[in-house]
This record gives sequence, C-alpha cells and structure tokens, in this order.
Amino acid sequence: MALQLINKSNSLSDSYGSYKIIIGYEGSGRCWWCGGTFPDRRARRFCTTACRRRYEENFYWSWASMAAIRRARFRCKECGLKGKRRLQVHHIIPLNGTDRLVNALNRRENLAVLCKECHRKKHQASNDKQQSL
Repeated sequence: MALQLINKSNSLSDSYGSYKIIIGYEGSGRCWWCGGTFPDRRARRFCTTACRRRYEENFYWSWASMAAIRRARFRCKECGLKGKRRLQVHHIIPLNGTDRLVNALNRRENLAVLCKECHRKKHQASNDKQQSL
C-alpha cells in the first residue's frame, strides 16, 4: 500500500487524546491506517487491531524501532554483529530535531539496524560530509 505522508506539525485532539496528521486519515472518522469506514458511530481510530498494529509499527518510534530490529533478525546491517543489546536503529533520512515519538520518518523504509560502532561511523561520516559543504 502506497501512503502519501503529510506529517503536519500541528497537534489536534479527540476523545482519546492529542494526535498529529501523518497520512491524512487521522481525525477523519475513518480508520487511521486503511481509511476504512466503521460499522457503527462509536468513536475510535482503527477498524481492527491489525490496522492499529501496522500504524504503530510504521509511525510510533517505540514500536517501529523494535519492529525494525525483529525484521533485521537482531543483526547489524553493516557488519552482521548479532545481539539485541548491541543494536541501535538509524534513520536513513535524519529527523533533525522534529518530533521523534510519532513521525512519518519512523517508517520501515527509513530505518536501518546497526550496531553501536557502525551507527557511530554512519553519523560521523554524515557529519564530515556536512562540514565539507
């Protein structure tokens, strides 16, 4: 499913609390992940628990980072080091100070699992590139 990401910074709220518009279905009265309609008029955000889980694994950092580590089978993408405690999740397109907890840049396509040493090297390399510009 191809989603067009919006990621507006303004915060809205409903009966469940505050939220941000990321893909466009938020606050529309439709399922936030698939855009499906609800069979009744009861207030909710997702039509199924599967839709809720997919949304969380793509936009909520705590869920997205753990899903990325599981998908990588607990191995560093660069050197192959294995072990959950040694791994970190790297944003390919950096967040640069934006809200990190719920963000369109937490999508699986933008996350790479690296060990601490490879992660440090990636950031050092990108910092060196920026300084040379």
